[in-house]
Amino acid sequence: MRAKSDGGNGHSRLESEEADLRRYLLGQMSEAEEAQVERAYLGSDDALEALRAREDELIEEYLASALEPAERERFERLSGAHLAAAIE
Repeated sequence: MRAKSDGGNGHSRLESEEADLRRYLLGQMSEAEEAQVERAYLGSDDALEALRAREDELIEEYLASALEPAERERFERLSGAHLAAAIE
């Protein structure tokens, strides 16, 4: 992914994509937004690798207690659901 200017508001396209991945991983998107991310990221090996890297960063933030309280709670809830599904 290449960073592109978005018209001078100080945020690059890359920063926007990273924010979207964070929202996706924390379950903060609508179903339509989730479907859009899944189409974009799961259809490309490079994009999927970016998603996995962002997931690793989010895990590191969790372990370092660097998430906001609401994000931490959401992360724990989503992680617990994934772990429970993996165990079953």
